[in-house]
Amino acid sequence: MEKIKEKMPQLVKNATVREEILQGMIASFQLEGIKISQETAYTILERVDLKLKMCKR
Repeated sequence: MEKIKEKMPQLVKNATVREEILQGMIASFQLEGIKISQETAYTILERVDLKLKMCKR
């Protein structure tokens, strides 16, 4: 998780909600039998954020 935190923007580093979302994503994938790394979950979350920002414009 520390490697992922290093890659996060400064405003997000202290966001425990974001960490909870990442852990929830990983747990959801694992329940479906899909192995996913924290880095992959973070990448997915970043892409979703970007898509939402684009849709708001």
